[in-house]
Amino acid sequence: MATYTSTLTWVRGDEAFADGKYSRAHEIAFDGGVTMPASSSPHVVKVPLSREDAVDPEEMLVASLSSCHMLFFLDFARRGGFVVDEDEAGRNSRGAEDEVELPFAFTSGADLLSMGAASGRSFAEMMLENELVHRSLDEVNAGLDAIAGAMDASIEAGCCSTGILPGGLKVKRRAPQIADDIRNRHEQNLTDPLAMMDWINLWAMAVNEENAAGGKVVTAPTNGAAGIIPAVIRFYRRGYRGDDAGVRTFLLAAGAVGVAARPLKPPERKPRE
Repeated sequence: MATYTSTLTWVRGDEAFADGKYSRAHEIAFDGGVTMPASSSPHVVKVPLSREDAVDPEEMLVASLSSCHMLFFLDFARRGGFVVDEDEAGRNSRGAEDEVELPFAFTSGADLLSMGAASGRSFAEMMLENELVHRSLDEVNAGLDAIAGAMDASIEAGCCSTGILPGGLKVKRRAPQIADDIRNRHEQNLTDPLAMMDWINLWAMAVNEENAAGGKVVTAPTNGAAGIIPAVIRFYRRGYRGDDAGVRTFLLAAGAVGVAARPLKPPERKPRE
């Protein structure tokens, strides 16, 4: 078991303490020799009692989680045979692009409903207009098609792959055997109105097993629920003879709901006096 240490140094000096008007600035020294200035966030404690040019605990928490996530991503990519460079790793960071004003800047379900009613547009149409601020229609459609293709491929991989999932629990992959069982049952009872539900559940499970195995999945709406959207899309294609345009509309609508449920920017906290 490795041991990690850091040393925090704070000096009060001649400042008062009981009234709370003391500096929150301090230093953090890591066991590798790196030292950096730190402070409470200026959003929490106003300058000059905090430092704008120092790292605050909230930033360090975000950086720590982001670093772990990136390192896991790089390792999974390596195991999958992909080669990732700095351009690819930074594709999700758009910088100033996120500051562009959107035609429908919704951050909640209430915003979606009110903006849709006022504009006469659907969730998908509003989401598409927001996307068109950043890229062309052809690029949007190509991206949506690529997402749908990756989702479909993850279902196929999950339904065909056998063996034991990684980890100490030694969980056996179940999707291939369940797929065989469903086929046999459906051949005996083709009139079962709930037969399609078995397939939908299977497709979702197949993707979740691919996720657990470190396979390629699209983490929508979340990593743990990554099988829901692909399963619904496959049901739409097979049960309703859905086309690419319908899948794009579905993904745009799902994306709008995702943005509304998880705002891109956290609510601002009121600074303490």
